Amino acid sequence: MTDTEAFYERRGEDYQALTPATGPWDKRFQNGAALSGLLAHILETGPAPEGMDIARYQLDILRPAPMDQPLGVQRSMLRDGRRLQATEAALLSGGDVVARASLVRLRHTETPAFGGASPPPDPDATPAPPMSTRRPMRGILQSRLLSGGLEDPGPGAGWYRFDGDIVAGAAITPFVAAAMTADFGSALSSVLDWREYTFANVDISLHLTRAPRGPWLHVDAHSVSHGAGRALVNAVMSDQDGDFARAHQTLFVDARN
Repeated sequence: MTDTEAFYERRGEDYQALTPATGPWDKRFQNGAALSGLLAHILETGPAPEGMDIARYQLDILRPAPMDQPLGVQRSMLRDGRRLQATEAALLSGGDVVARASLVRLRHTETPAFGGASPPPDPDATPAPPMSTRRPMRGILQSRLLSGGLEDPGPGAGWYRFDGDIVAGAAITPFVAAAMTADFGSALSSVLDWREYTFANVDISLHLTRAPRGPWLHVDAHSVSHGAGRALVNAVMSDQDGDFARAHQTLFVDARN
């Protein structure tokens, strides 16, 4: 272990969740941002052809991941072509897949840029409260809540910065930070009262038009639902140079007992 706070530590070939990975709905299970960050780290650090950029990241959360059990990893190469590379990784607990993610890289070529948005107001010049004061992430996550949030129905927007490691000894890269920050859209743009409903996401889809540049990342999100126990979150993700991605989450909505 290092002195830097981390979400996970290595135990042989497995990964053990640490306090920052604690889930918001049930402390026995891991949060979606941590699972997303771990899989993004595993895929980003895998073999990659020179001259390719990450274009899409897709996460599926299939069942709760226990805090007290180490996670095993399965990796596979789906395609390793000249223009496109697709890889996949899964996290296992007790032999069951709890989450899986895929990563698509595309060959980088010089083409015209179009359709980009201007950067949001600078986070260091924006006086705003933190989005959350949850104890597990104190010291590892900074935030600036600009609108929305759990106490103010969305849409919502905010800035986020991770200052720790995803795995002890492995810093959170801008891409890993984007994969984790994409999880925050549901809380930012929440319309339902969290005291009456849970709305855990079952997936994260991140489509990138360029690589993110840290350390601060911005999420501008809104949620929509037609009932039936599910909702969709759509978000624009930006850094201090402008927008770089669109993110989506599918939520399972349920009344609290």
